[in-house]
Amino acid sequence: MRALLLTLILLATLTAVAQEPKQVCGTYKYYVQTNETLEAARHTAIQRARISALAREFGERLSQTETLISKEDGSGFSDALYTSGEDFVNGEWLSDTQEPKIEQGFEGNALYIEATVCGLAQARNESRIDLKYSVLRNGTRQQFASTEFKSGDQLYLSLQSPVNGFVAVYLIDETKTAYCLLPYRTDTRGSYFVKAGTPYVFFDAANDATGTIDEYELNCDDGTGQIFNDLYIIFSENDFAKAVDYASSATSNAGLDLPRSLPLTDFLAWLNKKRAADSKMQVEKETLTVKK
Repeated sequence: MRALLLTLILLATLTAVAQEPKQVCGTYKYYVQTNETLEAARHTAIQRARISALAREFGERLSQTETLISKEDGSGFSDALYTSGEDFVNGEWLSDTQEPKIEQGFEGNALYIEATVCGLAQARNESRIDLKYSVLRNGTRQQFASTEFKSGDQLYLSLQSPVNGFVAVYLIDETKTAYCLLPYRTDTRGSYFVKAGTPYVFFDAANDATGTIDEYELNCDDGTGQIFNDLYIIFSENDFAKAVDYASSATSNAGLDLPRSLPLTDFLAWLNKKRAADSKMQVEKETLTVKK
């Protein structure tokens, strides 16, 4: 019995250690495509540098990538890996520990952007549930699923969980501000309860008799004509309280009220602390492109 107890304690310790965040760094040289903006190319280079760092530290999910046919690049990783993002590596990027470094130049007639990133990452939790969700643009049915928006488009989110749980949703914009989209502004709870097997569509106030549902419109106020927003969907079977945020009396350039918010650094510190304390917490991230 004592030996069994010691074995269980050892396994629990090893599991805890495996989930400790690690400092990882990666570099990727990306060749700018025809008709691609520099801002979009920089974003792609940074994302691929992060994926390279995760793949080298934690490995690829070969059971999925081996079925894809694509050309290998100079780093030994497939284009499919970079295109599919973190779904095809065994690690998760938690936060940058320094600003990404960007260099650009020419090789022959080809313009390239080289990104170097360093950040905190951890091994992917394989016990995560199969959370079904879709980002929706200008409609509440699945046919409107898209992560590419034009300025003024409406944002909706469909979600269904196989188990009871709690959800919070944040949007990170180009100013490095984290906006709390869910729970809604009038909701005093720290997270939104979802019932197992029940389909939800968030941010749809069309049939809201209570007046408590917030609707969101994405706008591109940047001079480049294109911005990238990161949508964080945070789920746990355990209840949790959202980050401390603040109401704003300001409005967007489009004259819309802004959701409650907090600085990105504070949001990531809160999120990393919650993930370390809750093995049931999982985070899904989608990058939303907004063009004028």
